[in-house]
Amino acid sequence: MEETIPYNMKLPVLATFNGEGDPRGSYFQIYSHHGATKRIRHNSMPGIPNTLTSTTQRWYNKLKPGSIKSFASLSTEFLNRYLTNIPAKTTTRILRSCIQEEGETLRSYIERFNKQDMKIDNLNVDMETEALREGTRFGKLVDKLLVNKPTTFSNLMGIAQKYFKLDECRRAIRGKEAMGKESKEKSKEKPKSKSEDRRGRPEESSRTNVLMWIKENVKNIVWPPKMKAEIKDTRKYCKFHEDYEHETDSCRDLKVKIE
Repeated sequence: MEETIPYNMKLPVLATFNGEGDPRGSYFQIYSHHGATKRIRHNSMPGIPNTLTSTTQRWYNKLKPGSIKSFASLSTEFLNRYLTNIPAKTTTRILRSCIQEEGETLRSYIERFNKQDMKIDNLNVDMETEALREGTRFGKLVDKLLVNKPTTFSNLMGIAQKYFKLDECRRAIRGKEAMGKESKEKSKEKPKSKSEDRRGRPEESSRTNVLMWIKENVKNIVWPPKMKAEIKDTRKYCKFHEDYEHETDSCRDLKVKIE
């Protein structure tokens, strides 16, 4: 009498396999892990071709008639054919190399750590805890893990998550302090004179300096005529009039011109 499928057995969704990717997720492995007995697996063999496409279909068609005696032998042949598709076993090295970067939040680091941990099989919590202590920059978490040793990976992640808010608060405070320091440094900068423009115009208190600036930076200036005084004080020279009579800083015409 043929064996019937148990009522509580959940039949798997039979995904197709085209020769790419990990073969352990194929029809053979799925059926092996869903509680199917040897006879059920054997009776299901006629449905295997429907799950194979592309190169895997050609591989199946090339099998010698009568060479496959059981589901187990077919599964072995299949895995041997696509053995190179199985990813190399991940070691604890990737977990120890998962280091919290400068400026990285504790939350972001723990997320990366968790993803790397999931790639490794048969890890014990002591190795995971040691890798986390060596990788994090958060001192409070390191101290906590030295005192309270986690018993499971879930326990380890729970301890780490308790420090997320503390890390974020510290970063917010440091950010405000940096902004305050920058604001103070800017306030200490010497303010520019009202008379200075973008090209560095000097203060108006020195008419001589203003005149020199005008000569260097302003074009098409109409210069005044020579002074008409008959008796001139040769001890005083006006660079604006280019004549003797009074000094440049006391020249009223230059003052008017500047204004």
